[in-house]
Amino acid sequence: MTKWEYLAVEVHSNTVYQINGQKLANWDKGPHYGEYFGMLGNERWELVGVVPSGNITSFVALFKRPK
Repeated sequence: MTKWEYLAVEVHSNTVYQINGQKLANWDKGPHYGEYFGMLGNERWELVGVVPSGNITSFVALFKRPK
């Protein structure tokens, strides 16, 4: 049976804001979510869901990958 690990990435105004509930320092200067999601894909993370968060310019992206 496959075991999974999960990652939640919150995005505000197209910028990565927090990862697994930990706010990034200087998040407003952080990577555009498209760049960051590409890096996650290179690390075998798979996007499995997106949910709105707070306002129209925010969302949480949920990822998983095998352990």
